[in-house]
Amino acid sequence: MKGLTHGADAYLSKPVVMHELAVTLRNLMRRLRPPPLAPADVATWRLDNQAWCLVAPNEVSVALKSHERVILRTLLQVPGEPVSREQLIAALGGDELFDPHRIEVLVYRLRSKVASRSGMVLPLTAVRGSGYVFTA
Repeated sequence: MKGLTHGADAYLSKPVVMHELAVTLRNLMRRLRPPPLAPADVATWRLDNQAWCLVAPNEVSVALKSHERVILRTLLQVPGEPVSREQLIAALGGDELFDPHRIEVLVYRLRSKVASRSGMVLPLTAVRGSGYVFTA
């Protein structure tokens, strides 16, 4: 009783019966898991082609430079799938002299810009050895 009084979610005494442990963990996970969102409630990132801006799920618009727009348009064409650095370089009009590290700098600056202006983290993730993926 003392453990439950001081905030424990559950209390099992030794020896633990495995079935009781499994049921206790399942109930705890169900209680801790956030409720699923209805499809109408799911906010998405979108690229506004008319105004050259990225609209965050909180409806804040972030103005984009041309190279930022190209990167996001390329990534949003295949959401959830990795896009190689070479594909991004080609989309930017780069050639064999294009420094691949420039992509990392562009992505870093884009993430920082979106976070500072919208207050949200841009779901743009690096995929080791492959490129980048837009995960929203």
